[in-house]
Amino acid sequence: KLNHPWRLYCMLYAFIMFAYSYGCVYGAFTRSDVWDKVSHFLSGFVFTIVGMCMYYWLAGAKPGGLKQDAWLAATYGLFFSMFIAVMWEVTEYFDFKFTGNDSQNHLTTGVMDTMQDLMAGLLASSISAAAFILFKYTKAKLLTAAVVEEFYEKNAREKTK
Repeated sequence: KLNHPWRLYCMLYAFIMFAYSYGCVYGAFTRSDVWDKVSHFLSGFVFTIVGMCMYYWLAGAKPGGLKQDAWLAATYGLFFSMFIAVMWEVTEYFDFKFTGNDSQNHLTTGVMDTMQDLMAGLLASSISAAAFILFKYTKAKLLTAAVVEEFYEKNAREKTK
């Protein structure tokens, strides 16, 4: 049973609304390369946090608490986020092949667009993971730590009781 992590939900809903409304409804991703990179940057941040929550969900609570596995959780989150980014780019490629929707601009800047998208996600993932590791050594609860901590308290600890 998953107890409701409201901070995680709100973060996901905000990201989805931004990406859908600006990207799809208003067509900002096709009009401006900046919005596309902003979206990929935010997705790196968001999916790193989702990956860290998944790590604690799978690993459960440990005697040292949330900070005990901070390095492992941050690494898991970073690699999870990059996996999602690569799968998204593969999905964009197949979208072009089957529907003709060329969101990667295959004929002009396809490789450059894909690599920039992946690098934007990697930069955000690295920042998010570093913020969580910073939480381990200090009391700085940046957005990353606040969301993961709420998830941990409501789900990982509960799972081991």
